[in-house]
Amino acid sequence: MCELISSSGNSIFDLTTLSSSVSGGNASAIVDYYYDIGLSNLIPSPNQFNSTSNVIYSKVSVPGGCVASDSVILTVHPKPEFGNQILTGSVCAPNCINTGALINPLPWFLQEVIPFIMLMWFSVLHPNPYSMCTSDTVYMILETNTIPACRDTAEAYLAVMGGTNHIAGQDVNFNFSYCGTVGLNQFSLTDGQSRYLTNLHGLRQNGCDKG
Repeated sequence: MCELISSSGNSIFDLTTLSSSVSGGNASAIVDYYYDIGLSNLIPSPNQFNSTSNVIYSKVSVPGGCVASDSVILTVHPKPEFGNQILTGSVCAPNCINTGALINPLPWFLQEVIPFIMLMWFSVLHPNPYSMCTSDTVYMILETNTIPACRDTAEAYLAVMGGTNHIAGQDVNFNFSYCGTVGLNQFSLTDGQSRYLTNLHGLRQNGCDKG
């Protein structure tokens, strides 16, 4: 079973669903469940048994027949958990968002986590959640590879905002900025030498070189 609440270690077992397999399919058999191997501490509500991973004991009896007992192993699998149920991300175009970078699964269950499945409306597999280049809402499922699979869900709201070029005179093809004419000016250095400030068109990326 999966944890009812992440990190609690507890789940609710319906032990009566095991009775047929425990008794070998004998319809006339009576199956009871006990806390102890001595079969003295009866589990009073086997259909709603709250337990951690544990070992309990079954007793199988038939009218006018003998009694047999065996152990039953109960396993509680960790339930994965998103840090937040609502995730947000934003970039400016032409950048894209990797939706996977928005989540931070808890380290205690990483050994059981398969690559998370991104679902849109929980029914249609998203084609590429790792490179979202338009604003969208993505519904996510984080699922373990246990049997049964344990899962948690979250929603990611992604905003890809229109890019705005704040660089004056930029050549967008080569990422150059044309600074324009700066004139011819003389200035003195601390060593007593004089230099002239001139207009240059040898430019660096992402800015202007003037000198």
